Amino acid sequence: MDLQYLMIKYIDLHLKMRDGMKLRGYFANKYKDLEVFHNHDNNKEETKNKKFHFRYPTVQFKVIDSNPVIVAINEGANTLKDVVLYEDTIKIDDKDYSVQRAELSSKSVNFGISKEIRTYEFKTPWMSLNQNNYPDYLALDDIDKEEKLKSVLIGNILSMSKSIGYKVDEKIKVSVDLKPIELNFKDIKMKGFKGTFKTNFDIPDYLGLGKSVSRGLGSIVKIK
Repeated sequence: MDLQYLMIKYIDLHLKMRDGMKLRGYFANKYKDLEVFHNHDNNKEETKNKKFHFRYPTVQFKVIDSNPVIVAINEGANTLKDVVLYEDTIKIDDKDYSVQRAELSSKSVNFGISKEIRTYEFKTPWMSLNQNNYPDYLALDDIDKEEKLKSVLIGNILSMSKSIGYKVDEKIKVSVDLKPIELNFKDIKMKGFKGTFKTNFDIPDYLGLGKSVSRGLGSIVKIK
């Protein structure tokens, strides 16, 4: 399956990884009428908040190796191209950052089952478990821990595929080499994982897997 893909990297700006959430907040507030930036339904209102779309975000914000990155696919890529390319200032924590140079990649990319095994690295922590099931994970032996992570990762790929509209008609194979790390998410200490995994599936660079991908978590790059 071919996806329309757009990636913008602000190579002159240097932020912290946690600022990915603030980057998303800046654009979501500035472009409130564009659903792809905030994943809320502009046509339906509940008592207090806009209704949230539980779907894979087509626009994702993240900080990779200190550089702000926005990556988008399909309708998100088309929207992003129309508005964000003209940004000359980005505000984070009430500080204005002047945009001098931006690296742009716009192309059609492959997504789906691959005949070759691909190796990916998590550039930002993969949040695969939550506070409730992490203790259960710790109680497992090493073999079962690995199987658990492989199962969750396959589930993430299947969920992403379904949301994008890609039918997985072959078995997804996965192997992992991951280590647990601690991270602060919305001022709550959570467990995440960093490392690499291999799979027979093509996923474009900088897209996210797992929880909170729109805020920059679970971002991957292909290393071979």
